[in-house]
Amino acid sequence: NLALQSEDFSNASWVKGNVTVTANDITAPDGTLTADKCAATTTTFTSITQNITVTGDASSYTYSVYVKKGSGATEGNSFIFRNGTTGVNMVICTFNYDTGVTGIASARSEDVGNEWWRLSLTVLTGVKSGNVLVLYCGFTGGSVAAGVYAYFWGAQLVQANYPGPYAPTTTTAVNTGAIRSIAPNQNLQLYSDAQSLAEYVSDSGVTVAAYTWTGLSFLAYATSFGDNSAT
Repeated sequence: NLALQSEDFSNASWVKGNVTVTANDITAPDGTLTADKCAATTTTFTSITQNITVTGDASSYTYSVYVKKGSGATEGNSFIFRNGTTGVNMVICTFNYDTGVTGIASARSEDVGNEWWRLSLTVLTGVKSGNVLVLYCGFTGGSVAAGVYAYFWGAQLVQANYPGPYAPTTTTAVNTGAIRSIAPNQNLQLYSDAQSLAEYVSDSGVTVAAYTWTGLSFLAYATSFGDNSAT
């Protein structure tokens, strides 16, 4: 995760223009009291941005952030993924907090529960090593009514064409292997890692066995064929 201070929009890493941040105002998607309320203080030039200089040859980048409705479904809902070096707004998203509609194919949303969404903006081209990428969050420099607000948490920028697991940051970038558990949509599949149980009905000729090795569970599948061979 190349975005710094991913859960603290009051930090100076996030540059605010006529926006005030109330830190740790409501419960975040991970159950902690760490999500921030961001509210416009005037009607002109309201913005929240972070500039990140990228390195390496990867051209695909994804900017993601967890968002929740504040004052309205279409208020504090503008997000831009910009290449500040080339001056190109690569993805512009106007998000609907009620429906999850992003309005553009290069932006996706995922319902993570409790009215929180994970919004992601992806670019596949247009980024080179040394470019400065600009993340706009909720407020993108336009005019809005004073008092308009929304909630944000867990910003992330990764070199990939998908958002990937969320990794919280403070003063330095963090590998997304250091993930934070976020409650996803409920898995309705029973015994998803225990296919040897009776809930799984084996077709003819398939045998499933479960094993445990140094604390790690795994499954072995043996398929028998008509000639008594097996794989």
